[in-house]
Amino acid sequence: MITIPDLQTSLLDLLHEMEGTDVKLIIGDFWDRSLGQSEKNN
Repeated sequence: MITIPDLQTSLLDLLHEMEGTDVKLIIGDFWDRSLGQSEKNN
């Protein structure tokens, strides 16, 4: 399982590699969205 520090390091590496490109990253949290959806259904 990936840990938060590993995820943070990976995202920072990716951001560094993409520097100077027109690519934009959108990072979301699936858990929050799915939780919010299930709350709407209750």
